[in-house]
Amino acid sequence: MNDSTVLHDISPPNGDAALSSKEGLAQDPRSVEDNSHLVSSSLDESTLPPVDGGKDAWLFLAACFVVEALVWGFPFSYGVFQEYYSTHEPFQGSGNIAVIGTCAMGIMYLDLPIVFGLLRRWPKYQRLSTTGGLIAMCLALGMSSFSNNTTHLIITQGVFYAIGGSFAYSPCILFIDEWFNKRKGLAYGIMWAGTGLTGAILPLVMEWLLSTYGFRTTLRVWSVSLFLLTGPLLYFIKPRIPNTPSHSPHARDFAFILTSTFGIMQACNVIEALGFFLPTIYLPSFARTLGASRTLGALTVILFNVASVFGCVLMGAVVDKWHVTNCILVSTIGSTIGVFVIWGFSISLPP
Repeated sequence: MNDSTVLHDISPPNGDAALSSKEGLAQDPRSVEDNSHLVSSSLDESTLPPVDGGKDAWLFLAACFVVEALVWGFPFSYGVFQEYYSTHEPFQGSGNIAVIGTCAMGIMYLDLPIVFGLLRRWPKYQRLSTTGGLIAMCLALGMSSFSNNTTHLIITQGVFYAIGGSFAYSPCILFIDEWFNKRKGLAYGIMWAGTGLTGAILPLVMEWLLSTYGFRTTLRVWSVSLFLLTGPLLYFIKPRIPNTPSHSPHARDFAFILTSTFGIMQACNVIEALGFFLPTIYLPSFARTLGASRTLGALTVILFNVASVFGCVLMGAVVDKWHVTNCILVSTIGSTIGVFVIWGFSISLPP
């Protein structure tokens, strides 16, 4: 969600503050306490895999890293497709090309509350959600390779892919709280670093495929690759605590939505999120105004994504030790200085 994708205001184990954009949608709004309260009295804690470590926890996190990277990495690489569609038939000259990428990423962000709600309501389908979502994404990419106009691409590469991606990705967020508690921040940081990694690699791969084989072959190759790379890992994306009748969902109290605390938190979250995508959008254009080549302009985004890989992991680890508000303050000050001072006064490419 880079990932690289979202504000990394991860809550510490005591749950005193808001969680990140993706995670917060799946959390119980009251607090994030020790996950041991999730274990029914009918279950013996000693029979369950360990929390915050152990083979099962790390395999789960590795699988989530790959799912995060591939599900979110593709829409984050849409800029390469947009440039190709804008300059090649049968889409050249269409005014709706940008809508494809907007749907792919925007729908995944906006429909997550609905998907989380459905999976919370019917937990027995949570594991099937990842499998069904993966199949839907692969079918969407395969169908988009047959597109002859932008409407077809909007429906397949945009809407269908986003819906499938939401169902494939959501269980990662829902299960991670069961596997990690004291190292929850680090776990989220590692998972979200996946988007930054693919954001640095996937655009180069897609650009080569598009220029060599065209969009139809590229989409089919990525559809098959997505299935082969992700399919074997679905086994590891599973809850730590088995679903039993005693774990049936309880009624949720949404009175917190009307509180001033939630309103202020959400307003600040939205304001900060509005600026999240701006650097990656304008860095290449700004670099070209300084006389940089197209390759160097693209390099600025690649370096941004590479830095986000280390930034996600580092911030996640720090949040486990410091209060979340202190981490957000440091991150905000650093981002502000980077954008308004270093970037704002730059007259050459190196800064």
